[in-house]
Amino acid sequence: MKLSTLLFAVAVCLPMSSLLAQHDHGHEHLHLYAGRPTSDGQTILAGSDFDNEIHLEAHIFEGDLEEVTLSSGSYYTATEPGYLTPTATNGNPWPLLEGEGITMNNVAYTLEGVTSDLFYWDGTGEVSFSDSPAVLAITQNTGLADADGYLHGHPIFDIDDPATTELPAAGIYMAPFNLELDGLEASETGLLLFVTGEDFEEGVELAEEYLHSQMVPEPASLALVGLALCGLAVVARR
Repeated sequence: MKLSTLLFAVAVCLPMSSLLAQHDHGHEHLHLYAGRPTSDGQTILAGSDFDNEIHLEAHIFEGDLEEVTLSSGSYYTATEPGYLTPTATNGNPWPLLEGEGITMNNVAYTLEGVTSDLFYWDGTGEVSFSDSPAVLAITQNTGLADADGYLHGHPIFDIDDPATTELPAAGIYMAPFNLELDGLEASETGLLLFVTGEDFEEGVELAEEYLHSQMVPEPASLALVGLALCGLAVVARR
């Protein structure tokens, strides 16, 4: 078995606590991964990195917001997280088709009785997200997969408050989303965490742990991880 395939099997079997332990704002965040299953069904959502590891347990992704000031008003923007889908030869079991793109949808999500498509927390005290008056606009600027199914691109995320020309409140924003490939159902819901500055880095850590505790794995995720565990067992026997 190829080393890249073994790395994939190990990556998808990492417990969530292990992934959290690897998190460090001084290092690169995980990229978004969209996979096409071998038979028709649901788009696969996961995390990926430049070591060609696919993290099926990753459903929370981070981005750093920067301020933009124009004569018409101020807003936040980010180009992370980006997309990264490895090729089949690099151990990707669900590669994209040549010329295929990924669509990201900002969707409604219910968190402790509050339903919104953009949540906000000021980063102080206990983690407590509420509905944000700001809105998220996503520019799908990601390109298309090449002949080997490889895609690396970066959407543009803008957070703006339409009720004012002032910059939206500083802190931590959470945007629920799913990914969609042509002809497939949309993926499970993932969460984007956007932070407005280094002052809120500790809050992002707390927010991520809190959101992990609130998320319940969907049956599709459990099935995929089960398959990965079976693959790892086969590797061990060999």
